[in-house]
Amino acid sequence: SRVEVETSKHLITSYVLEVLKRCKQYKDNLLSCCLTLILKIPMCIVERIIPELVSPLQISLQMGLSFLPIARICISALKLWTQYLKKENIQSLFPKVLPFLLPYLRSKGFV
Repeated sequence: SRVEVETSKHLITSYVLEVLKRCKQYKDNLLSCCLTLILKIPMCIVERIIPELVSPLQISLQMGLSFLPIARICISALKLWTQYLKKENIQSLFPKVLPFLLPYLRSKGFV
């Protein structure tokens, strides 16, 4: 039912926001796993928390310089989000995230 769907969205959103808060305490593999979870959330949740996604995107791109799998996940998420989210919503991310993409644009062989 519609109520169950909305309840599920709310619970998932709350959980993801809690993971976002706790990410600041984590490092290495645990941080990578949490970032992966955040970057792979359903689009209906992404729409609800776009402003909160700046930090995990930045951290993922920084971490990705030495751990390529998280960089690939981050780039894939950005690509997907730019295709499916409203332009005005996704544009708020770009000024804060694009500087973190520069090292990738300058490097050779990133796929």
